[in-house]
Amino acid sequence: MTTTTTTTTGAARTGAPPVDEGPGPRGFLLQPDILLGVLAPLATYVVLTNVVATSDLAALAWGAVFPFAGMVIGIVRARRVDAITAISLFSLTAGLVGSLFLHDAAFLLLKDSLVTGSIGAGFLLSLLAGRPLIHTIAKARMPQRVPVLEQLWEQRPEFRAAMRAMTVVWGCALILEAGLRIPLVLLLPTGVMVWVSPLLMVAVIGPTVAWTVRRRRAIRTANEGDR
Repeated sequence: MTTTTTTTTGAARTGAPPVDEGPGPRGFLLQPDILLGVLAPLATYVVLTNVVATSDLAALAWGAVFPFAGMVIGIVRARRVDAITAISLFSLTAGLVGSLFLHDAAFLLLKDSLVTGSIGAGFLLSLLAGRPLIHTIAKARMPQRVPVLEQLWEQRPEFRAAMRAMTVVWGCALILEAGLRIPLVLLLPTGVMVWVSPLLMVAVIGPTVAWTVRRRRAIRTANEGDR
């Protein structure tokens, strides 16, 4: 899962939380981040292992081309590299190099935990800085709302508390998802884990996304009521 911004391979793939209401389920599946980061690698693995009869390692390595391409396209379009994208690129490259060097497909599956775990740690560590990462991501993805977000941050303690709370929740959720994947990769066959990994992402990140959307709506309603 590379999870993951990004920003990255995308909100769902790398774990970056949504900063708007987002598309419906069909639109979500058709997002480039999901197509390149989740569906294309999975389809590549299925075709190469079942039709072409390649090894698990080769199939996973070829599948990694799609999320890598998605991140490069995102960088070219945005003309910048943010922290989550950088983490995802490093983790994907490290997993690919490690798996090819050691001839072990598990490295390419574990790289998803490296992505989400690193990003989760980044969320929590950002609480020690001036602004939590949720607030930074919101400004990066909604540049037209930067003045409003800055004003809310400066003038409303409840807004600052909400941003910190969402940062804590996302940090813990991403680290949990990363931690759960590691023993599964070590215990389950590769052919099973390629299906379990995206399901694990949905099981952990899905409820977190839903909570975030409800929390944002509550914040928006409270802000509109105070006008």
